[in-house]
This record gives sequence, C-alpha cells and structure tokens, in this order.
Amino acid sequence: MKYFLIMTGIVLIALLFIFLRVRYYIHISKNLIDNTVKFSNNSNDTTKTLLVLGDSTAYGVGALDTKDSLPALIASSTGATYVENHSISGAKIEDLPAQLEKIKKDQYDTIVLQIGANNIVARDDIHKESQKLEESIKKLQKVSKRIIFLTAGNVGGAPAIPFPLRSYYRNLTLAYHKKFQILGDTLGVVYVNLYDEPSIDPFILHPEVYFAADMFHPSSDGYKLWFSKIKKYL
Repeated sequence: MKYFLIMTGIVLIALLFIFLRVRYYIHISKNLIDNTVKFSNNSNDTTKTLLVLGDSTAYGVGALDTKDSLPALIASSTGATYVENHSISGAKIEDLPAQLEKIKKDQYDTIVLQIGANNIVARDDIHKESQKLEESIKKLQKVSKRIIFLTAGNVGGAPAIPFPLRSYYRNLTLAYHKKFQILGDTLGVVYVNLYDEPSIDPFILHPEVYFAADMFHPSSDGYKLWFSKIKKYL
C-alpha cells in the first residue's frame, strides 16, 4: 500500500510538471504570435508575384526578424516584387478555403502553401485532411503553374511536446508526410518534406539554436534551415 501511494504521488507530480511546462510554452507561444508581423509586399510592381498561404510557419512566428521568415527568404531568392500573404497563425487545412477567398489576382508566378502542423497536433484524420487539401490545391492550380507545399518537420521532435507523446507525434508526422508526398505526386505539384531522422535532425540535436523560445516554432535559424531544403525547388 505504501509503495502504491509513493508511485501514485510520483506520477501525479510528473503529470503536474508536464501540465505546467506545457502551459508555460503556450504562454510564450502566444506572446510570439502577438508580436510577429508577417511578411508581405503589396507593391504596384507585379513583375514577379508570390502568394503565401498557411499557418503560423507561413506567418513567420518564431523568427526574430520578418526578413528571416520563409516568405521573405523565398521572395528574396525568387526576386518576387509582389508578395501576398494570407497565412494565419493557428490555421488548419480546413481553413484554407477562407484564405483562398482573399486572393486578389488571377495568376501568380509562385504559390507557397505551408499547412498541416496544427492538424497533426490535433490528431485529425489524415485521409479526410488530405481530401480537403487536395480540393484547395486544385483550386490553386488554376492561378499558378508553380505550387510548392509543405508542412512542419518532425512535430514530435519539438521540446514543447510532452515527452510521453513525442513518439506518437513523430509517427503521426511521418504518416502525414507520406500522404502529402503521394498527394503532391498525384497532382503534379512540389511537396517539400522537411522531416529528418531524429539522429541527424538539427532541431533535435540543437533545439536551443533551431527552435524559438516557445520550443515549438522554428527560430530564425530554423527557418533558414528549412529554406535550404526548399531553395532547390525555386
């Protein structure tokens, strides 16, 4: 009986620690979101146009400077003179139709779509989400011949994810990557897989460098690392 009470006490303390730790990171994440300005450039020069859609990673949450966000890095690399960014922090795949309604032009040179991380965190059904994503991508194909879409790297590798759940989220992330890759191949659009095996994943090996203060979103260095994987497709 005494042993049982001790073990129960240890488990309860561990659960309390996990709860407080998650709450702490959520608080930091909200502050990052509130203080992030997404990159866009609604100039009159439409020589090269870029459309950005997606979630907080397309918004640039975690980057110390807006110029370090993925849209800014991609715009600089492609020489985009006009950048339209309708991404929203917290967006999921089912939120894409609302973002599509905000599109201002009939054609874009490049479209970057980064979505799915919040669906993974919420453990949404992968097949249903893939169908919804397919519908949105087909609509986007009508306004651009070059679409690049991606999601997060290894969600389970984020230190903000409680340790007991990291393996589960890693496997779920892999399932999403596989499904998205098939979708990209089927539709003829570029899917950039940001996943690295844990043993070589810089985010896991050096979390203090590649994660922002909330230990969930990428830091400036994290976005630059992601960009290095995207660059060859631009």
